[in-house]
Amino acid sequence: MSGLFSDIGMKTVWGLRSSRVRWGAVLGFVAALMLPSVALALPNFTIAPTTLNFGNVAVGVTSSGIDVVVTNVSGASQVLSSVAGGAPVDATNFGGVQSCAGITLAAGASCAFTYVFHPTTAGLLTSSASFSINGQAFSVSLRGGVPVVAPAGVTSVPTLGQWLLMLLSLLGAAMGALALGRGRAGVRR
Repeated sequence: MSGLFSDIGMKTVWGLRSSRVRWGAVLGFVAALMLPSVALALPNFTIAPTTLNFGNVAVGVTSSGIDVVVTNVSGASQVLSSVAGGAPVDATNFGGVQSCAGITLAAGASCAFTYVFHPTTAGLLTSSASFSINGQAFSVSLRGGVPVVAPAGVTSVPTLGQWLLMLLSLLGAAMGALALGRGRAGVRR
């Protein structure tokens, strides 16, 4: 053995006649084809959180803002010269502002995209927002609920579990009635 890879005698490799193949050279050639010689870029920024839950907010009311904090993790000051996007897909029920465009962030410093929920209809509402800072892409999920108000005169709306219990009770009563009916049909007078 001459190092990590040994010389192995072979008659043909890829259709070429050869008495010996240096496997280290072959593997190096294959690796050069498969692995680009590009320096891997580490991210310059991180964001947190990536999922925002606004909870229950009544129709027509605007929630408190929730910040998505963008932090410079590059170890050097970064000029945020290219900030794009950030608006929620559902701009009817969600809104947002940011304080990042055009500023210089020192290493470890932060800026924020702030989102709010201002529902126009009842039920669970979701959206997302995507943005990029100096070419680095980010995505945020937005979620908020609007309580469903019961009609006048109705004090509460049954939950799914309550509906299932009522259904099982009705089925049990029906099965019991069938069983009693069969028992009497078999008795002769």
